[in-house]
Amino acid sequence: MVTRRSVLHAIVALPAAAVATSLAGCTGSGGHDATEAPSRAVDGSTSAVSPSGVRIEYQPAVTAQIRDEVPDLVDTALDRVRSVWAAPLAATGRSLTTPRSVQVTATLEQFVALGGGTASGVAATTRPDGTVVLAPDAWTGTTRQGRIVVIAHELTHVALHSQSSTSARWLVEGPPEWTAYHGTSLALPVIAPAMATAVRAGRVAAGPPSDAEFTNGPLPAAYQSAFTWCSFLAQRATSQTFTAFVLAATDEPADQLGSIFQAHYGATVTQLAGAYEQFQRTTFGTAGPSA
Repeated sequence: MVTRRSVLHAIVALPAAAVATSLAGCTGSGGHDATEAPSRAVDGSTSAVSPSGVRIEYQPAVTAQIRDEVPDLVDTALDRVRSVWAAPLAATGRSLTTPRSVQVTATLEQFVALGGGTASGVAATTRPDGTVVLAPDAWTGTTRQGRIVVIAHELTHVALHSQSSTSARWLVEGPPEWTAYHGTSLALPVIAPAMATAVRAGRVAAGPPSDAEFTNGPLPAAYQSAFTWCSFLAQRATSQTFTAFVLAATDEPADQLGSIFQAHYGATVTQLAGAYEQFQRTTFGTAGPSA
């Protein structure tokens, strides 16, 4: 069975309690589709419950500092996801799904045993059953705000059930990124520096990244491109139009994406190319504030 899950590479720790990240991959550690390996229980784990009721499992050797920090991080990230998706989901008769549990690991071996990848810098993954697994790298080179971004991205996968979606990769990974940065006040050039560099060099995208861009890399550029495209779509009409489109399209196969897109935006992706190119030039023409 081919499944999809997301992993995150934190690449730049920003000042002022913020981190610019680039999400890398789905299913396998290098971003390639793969058969889901069964997770294995790790002996000696302990558990807790966050104030909002999310079950958290700490694997052996997780420090007391991290144990103290995680419940608040999870609930803050969940509040961010709820602020974006609770109302759109309710409009379709659905409620916000929370994770089956959040697994916190202390070693790469524990992370892999629980379903994570082996690539260096991977910070989290979401399993098909809705379990979020945090890697040790979630605490390496990131600030508190960066960790919230990491967790919010994964919780968005859970809320949308997109970790196992068969749709286009930009639809699977773009909305979680858009959600994770919602309300952070970070400028787009800060969140998507690879896009900013490309646009300033004259390489302007005509639409969302292809699946091949995720498969062949560079993955930071693919994730930032998906985020930028989703930001454009949210501004093109309204955030309500964008969230309604995402909910309608995520559960459908990739070959249905074009018709669903046109039904919500009244145009094809190709027809929006000119407007998207102008959006990029306006957004990335000058450097944005660093937070």
